[in-house]
Amino acid sequence: MVKLDQHYVDPRLVELYDIENACGADTDFYVRLATDLNARTILDLGCGTGLLTRELSVGGRRVVGIDPAPAMLVVARRPSSLDQVQWVEGDSRDLGEPAADLVIMTGCVAQVFLDDAEWATTLHNIHTALRPGGCLAFESRNPDDRAWEH
Repeated sequence: MVKLDQHYVDPRLVELYDIENACGADTDFYVRLATDLNARTILDLGCGTGLLTRELSVGGRRVVGIDPAPAMLVVARRPSSLDQVQWVEGDSRDLGEPAADLVIMTGCVAQVFLDDAEWATTLHNIHTALRPGGCLAFESRNPDDRAWEH
């Protein structure tokens, strides 16, 4: 479905990913959102190396981290002995039956869909995976901010 950039598939680059993408204010936001929504089951679509996924599992939440990049999941699986975390290699087609209270797409995940059909399919799959009253939360980076210069 989505073509993966080299920094998501090259194991040498994946090893450096968490150094450049450490937990921060966005992590706090998603953990607070999960708490505020009393979300017990969370799907982290595009979980990458699983930093946020593991943070969300604290407090007994069941969290599923889904990512299409096997190298990212190798890193994600390393420190996790948490029973609440399940790691899945895949994309929105692998979200499963309606069971999630919250689906998240952080970082640039929502920007990898190159055409309207991919975006519509992804949103449909997310809608199908959410329980009635469930929530989708995602972010989009503003290229005009030029964050790479800061």
